[in-house]
Amino acid sequence: MVLGMAGGFRLVLVGGLALVAGAVGGAYGTRVIYGDGASGPVEPAPHTIRECPPCPACPACPPAPDCGDVSLIPAQGGDDQADPRPDTAQPLEPAKPGLPAHAIQQALAAVRLAVGPCLEPDASQGASGMLLVDLTVTTTGTTGEVVDAIITQRTGNVEAVESCVQDQAVTARFPYQGPEGEQKVKLPLAVGR
Repeated sequence: MVLGMAGGFRLVLVGGLALVAGAVGGAYGTRVIYGDGASGPVEPAPHTIRECPPCPACPACPPAPDCGDVSLIPAQGGDDQADPRPDTAQPLEPAKPGLPAHAIQQALAAVRLAVGPCLEPDASQGASGMLLVDLTVTTTGTTGEVVDAIITQRTGNVEAVESCVQDQAVTARFPYQGPEGEQKVKLPLAVGR
């Protein structure tokens, strides 16, 4: 029983010393961060990193360019000048909703069929590589069509087929039963493979 009490006493002693050491460390940290407290209410110490104020001689802070008479606020008094900014508050046409996945699949199949002759080895004139075509697909109640095709990326030697692919992609049509909509789609095409 004596050994049990000695072990308990050691445990309490070590725990107490750890608590005191934690309190001393916390007090030191608080004093470093907040100062000595003699200056009034406890507030963080001021930031001590010095920064260079903007000046004309400092290359890191060049002066603002002189824009002359141009200002953000129009001059007062003259109503004879019309506002040159376009009215962007109202869109010209309301945005169309997107398309369901099956309509996009039909559109991509129609485009692949339309541009197929451009990609055949005998028509591609030795071209090889990849094209990424951005398509704009629009649907009405009964049909769908590609209204715009833009080649946005190309790899390899594909210049010989680019215009053919672009011209033929916009001829793609497909049957569609559903609401009107519009969707932008990216289509990668392998050339000469």
